[in-house]
Amino acid sequence: MKINAMDSLLKKDAPTGFEWVVKAYPKESHGTVRLKNMYDGLRFAYNDYGGKPLEFHPSGGIVLKNKPIKIWYFNDTTKVHYTFDGSQPLVTSPFAKPEIELFGPAKVTLRQIASRPKFDKSTSGDFREGTYLPAKPLRNNYKPGGFHYAYYEGQWDKLPDFKALKPVKEGTADSTFDINKLPRQNNFGVVMVGQFEAKQDGYYIFGLGSDDGCKVYLNDKLIIDLDGLHDADIQRSYIAPLKKGFYPLRIEYFQKEGGRKLDFVYVTPDNIAKKKISPIPYALQYGPR
Repeated sequence: MKINAMDSLLKKDAPTGFEWVVKAYPKESHGTVRLKNMYDGLRFAYNDYGGKPLEFHPSGGIVLKNKPIKIWYFNDTTKVHYTFDGSQPLVTSPFAKPEIELFGPAKVTLRQIASRPKFDKSTSGDFREGTYLPAKPLRNNYKPGGFHYAYYEGQWDKLPDFKALKPVKEGTADSTFDINKLPRQNNFGVVMVGQFEAKQDGYYIFGLGSDDGCKVYLNDKLIIDLDGLHDADIQRSYIAPLKKGFYPLRIEYFQKEGGRKLDFVYVTPDNIAKKKISPIPYALQYGPR
């Protein structure tokens, strides 16, 4: 059959990115080997079909001059390449690693190059050079224990202008708060507003996963945009250098139908090296009382 000869030839002369598999079927007969071969061939051809969206963290943010950051990539690196100039990575571009060091402003692009181009996946994030975001004075009527929340009812495909709507219910999003316990399971929205306390100077990473749409504002600036109808697989994150002090935070969320998810977490400067992710402690969440 000359299979070994063909395999040797491919190993020697196959172009970059060309993939193949050689398999022996010692327990199959001449009749059944064709069925087994067809099954394995289809599985090989569609190996890159589906799966979770391609993502890295932080997904964007602010980089201080001469203070590099590390980008985390948690999945299989064997087919994923990256660039720093915004161009689409090629098979000749560097392979992704669990940690990719970024020394300055860049448009980072990761691309999973599949055996069939229709299954390729790519994602990008913008990192700009900047300075520490300024802390704000703590508002007089703000107390620790949780952000303030306002609950709305309505049917939307994207986030509405909540400031033009009247909330149905308001309260403190403390340890007892749960979006699954709100009056409605579908067709509602929630806005959380407050200040959180940064206890250290340094880089903070903020992460968001939602189903459906959500936006996060830090110091009145939009840092994470997951608006629209989507499932819970999509996650985004943002890195920002902060000083000790208090920072305004606003989270807008809506749920239309199906599953519900609102996970907002962060990583403090002393936990970045350990990749230790957690919610902001309620003792560091301040809201009006």
